[in-house]
Amino acid sequence: MIYLQNEELKVQIKELGAEVQSVITKDGRECTWQGDPNFWKGRGPHLFPTCGRLRDNKYLYNGKEYSLGSHGFAKLMKYKAEKVSETSAVFTLTETEETLKNYPFAFEFKVIYELVGRTINVEYVVTNKNDYHMYFSVGGHESYVCEGGIENFYIEFDKNITLDSYTVVGPIINHETTRILDNSNILPLKNDYFKVDALVFKDIDFDSLTIKRNDGEHNVKIDFKGFETLLLWTIPGASYICVEPWFGFPDFDDTDYIFETKVGIQKLAPGKTFNAVHSMTY
Repeated sequence: MIYLQNEELKVQIKELGAEVQSVITKDGRECTWQGDPNFWKGRGPHLFPTCGRLRDNKYLYNGKEYSLGSHGFAKLMKYKAEKVSETSAVFTLTETEETLKNYPFAFEFKVIYELVGRTINVEYVVTNKNDYHMYFSVGGHESYVCEGGIENFYIEFDKNITLDSYTVVGPIINHETTRILDNSNILPLKNDYFKVDALVFKDIDFDSLTIKRNDGEHNVKIDFKGFETLLLWTIPGASYICVEPWFGFPDFDDTDYIFETKVGIQKLAPGKTFNAVHSMTY
């Protein structure tokens, strides 16, 4: 376990999945869902090299079929962890014989944490170690405690927006959408939104949101400038909400399985590096 701390926050991160286990503010409040197995055992997995589900858990690359489970394999692997200082740490993952069987790319994937006051910055660094283009998706899946249930909370976006959520069908989605928000910046959280699965927003044009309690207490702001996709997810009745900024997208139900043209896939040239940062301010 890696422990980071400053005058505002205490953070615990485990090497398995480079996943945050706890974020405690200076007033003693736990901000991370503690993984109640009656609902969801996770807390904040990192998604790589795919985000969401693949149709039939498979894809085609160079005419060969490969298989990957939901959200890829990075969440299930042990990273090499390096504590750089009291307030920063680097977690590194590279390919193995096992990963190459179902993801035929040599890579380096880093998750870098940095505490700055009340903010946790999370940087993703993906490096293509091949002499050919690499295809991948990457994203966050952090959980935030909602005491008493999500309906005691609402989301405030950084500007007025219109949101249409794609329809989840089984583990994937279709092309139908439902209007969730119409030219407003306030989204009350409702368990009904999550009876099937998640709210899925594509090609987002906003940079941040704040989770606010209806009585004004216990706010957290999440910044994700530049990310292409955003999901909100919980299990009805649970006391957390996950905010998931992605460079990626779940498979549509009519996908042709071809990895290079998959919706939301990122293309990285040989030897090049991809960087993205999102942050949480408590």
